[in-house]
Amino acid sequence: KLARERGAGEVDSANFWLHIGSFAVYNLLVGYALVVESRSTTSLLLYALALALHFLVNDYGLRQYHRGAYRRIGRWVLSAAVICGWLAGHLAGFAEAVTASVLAFLTGGILLNTFKEELPAERQSRYWAFALGAVAYAGLLVVASGTRAANVVRDRALPVADHRLAIPATPHGSPD
Repeated sequence: KLARERGAGEVDSANFWLHIGSFAVYNLLVGYALVVESRSTTSLLLYALALALHFLVNDYGLRQYHRGAYRRIGRWVLSAAVICGWLAGHLAGFAEAVTASVLAFLTGGILLNTFKEELPAERQSRYWAFALGAVAYAGLLVVASGTRAANVVRDRALPVADHRLAIPATPHGSPD
């Protein structure tokens, strides 16, 4: 149905599908990123928590702007897009350059949405709320990067330790 909806708070169908289509691609990339980035359980939980809060803000904005159309179909399309992205991450093997491009695009989309929807207007800002949020986010980054760094060190240390324990053979194939 491409006719314009004129109920209270409803907008035209083309605008609705443009928003839903762009957010569906965005959500698809989020689902894909859940799979392709190797993360520890802690990092994955922090990633999921951060994006869940971000999705709540996106959901609120779309619900306010599109009202009934979003409740009827938009939210289901966006939910299905995350699942489709997750499936694509499991089923398709993309080159590392494609994955890096997807993650860069996703990062830009998150920043754009944050600037547009989540930051307050110029005169409605609260410095202490911002400072507390910045410190909390920095703390989460330290925890997440510490977990990832520990995993990298552990993964790289084991083969080196095994290699050093090996007894080198003499040119004739027997130990000295």
